[in-house]
Amino acid sequence: MVLSVACLVLTVACMVARLVPDSFDYFAPIPQLAALAGVSIPIGITGAVLAFVGRRPALGMATVALVLVSAACSIFFQSQAGLFRSADALVSPSGSVVSRSGQQSLASDQGDGSHERFDALDDAGAWAAGASGTLSVMTLNTHVGQADAQEVVSLVRECDVQVLCLQEMTEAEERALVDAGLADALPYRVGSAPGDQVWSAYPLVDATEDAVGYSGSSMAAGTVSLDGVPLRFVSVHTCSPSPGYEAFWNESLADLVDVKLSDTGVRERVSYVLAGDFNATTDNASLRGVIQALDMHDAAVSLGSSYRGTWPAVAGSFGLVAIDHVLMQPGVRAEGVRYASVEGSDHLAMVVDLSVAGS
Repeated sequence: MVLSVACLVLTVACMVARLVPDSFDYFAPIPQLAALAGVSIPIGITGAVLAFVGRRPALGMATVALVLVSAACSIFFQSQAGLFRSADALVSPSGSVVSRSGQQSLASDQGDGSHERFDALDDAGAWAAGASGTLSVMTLNTHVGQADAQEVVSLVRECDVQVLCLQEMTEAEERALVDAGLADALPYRVGSAPGDQVWSAYPLVDATEDAVGYSGSSMAAGTVSLDGVPLRFVSVHTCSPSPGYEAFWNESLADLVDVKLSDTGVRERVSYVLAGDFNATTDNASLRGVIQALDMHDAAVSLGSSYRGTWPAVAGSFGLVAIDHVLMQPGVRAEGVRYASVEGSDHLAMVVDLSVAGS
C-alpha cells in the first residue's frame, strides 16, 4: 500500500512538473522532477501492479489513469514543441556559398601532442572535402576528462564517426586522446581545454572556441559540408540544475536560443546541429522552448528512442534520464542512433547518422 501510494505521488509530481511553463523552472525541484517524467511512467505502472496485488483496485485504477494522462501530456507537449514534425524541407543554400573575408587558422595535431597552425582550405576546397551520403556525429561528456581515451578512439573508428563533440574536456584528456590516435582519425579540431571541443575528419570552416557566449562553458563550433549543405556543429554543455543552480541552468538553456546571434562571423544559410550534454530532457519546458525557438527536432525522438536514458551511465549501456541530445534544424535527417558506454564517463556516448533532404 505504501509503495503503491509512493509511486502514485511520484507520477503526479512528475506530471505536474512537466506541465508548468518554463518560467517556473527557476524553482527546485521542478526541473529535477520534470526530468524524471519518463521514468515515472514505469514507476507508476509498478505502483498499479502493487495496488492490484494488494487488493486495492481503486488505487490501481487511479494510478493507471494517471500514467495514461502523463503519457498523453508528454506526447502533446512534445508535439507542440515540434519534436514530431517532418524534417524533409531542403536547407541547401541557394546560389553560391557566401564567402568569408580572409583566411582562418585551425589547430591541427601532428600526433605528438603539439599543435601546428596552418591556413584552412578555401571555401571551394572545404566543401569539396566534405562528407557525402551520411555523416556520423558522436557526442560524449568525458566526466571532467576521466573517459578512457582508448575506448573513445575505438568507438570513433568502429562507428566511423566523422564529427565528434566532447564536453568537460581537460588538457590531460586531450593529450591522452592524441596519444591514442584520435588526431589520425579526426585531424581537425577546435575548442579549449577545459571546455568543449569539436573534432572532425573534414575541414572545420568558421571554427570558433565559443559559439554561444555562455559564461559557464565555452561551446566550440565548426562547419562541415554534407552533400554541399553546410552543417554547423556546436558542442553543447549547459549548466546542471543542481540545488541552488536552477536559475543558472534555465539561463544557460535560454542562451542557446541566441546561438545564431552570438555565433558571429558565420556564413548565411548554415543549418545548425547542436550535440552534447543539455542537462535537460524533452520533458523539461525550458529545453522544449529552445527546440521550438530554433525550429529544431530531436534525433532520438524522431527515431523513436527518446526513452533511452544517457545519464547516469550504468552497465549494459543504459541510463536513467535522456539529457544528451543531437538537435537538428529542418532538412537534416537522423537515419540511425547508437549508444555505448565508455569507461570513466558517467554519460553514454551517443552516435547519430545524419543525412540532408534531397541527398
